[in-house]
Amino acid sequence: MREDKDGQCFYFNEGYYIGNWVKDLRQGLGEHFYKYNDERYIGEWRDDMREGRGILICNGQGNTVGGGAGQNHYEGRFKEDQKHGSGILKVT
Repeated sequence: MREDKDGQCFYFNEGYYIGNWVKDLRQGLGEHFYKYNDERYIGEWRDDMREGRGILICNGQGNTVGGGAGQNHYEGRFKEDQKHGSGILKVT
């Protein structure tokens, strides 16, 4: 079981995570790169889900934050792996 700070994990979908682990779950601060949809999340994790304050950056067409072909940058709170409450969305 992974149980450390600054651990790394490479996933079969070519994404990877760098950050804290507790009982083999992403926990605390970390950064996850999602290769399949060109997203990056930097922020807090709890029980292997995005939870707390974080930044979600999406690149290219069909991204999940706001659509369009540019880069979208969402900064705010997350709960149970979803955006939660108010946040700031920047579209470039």
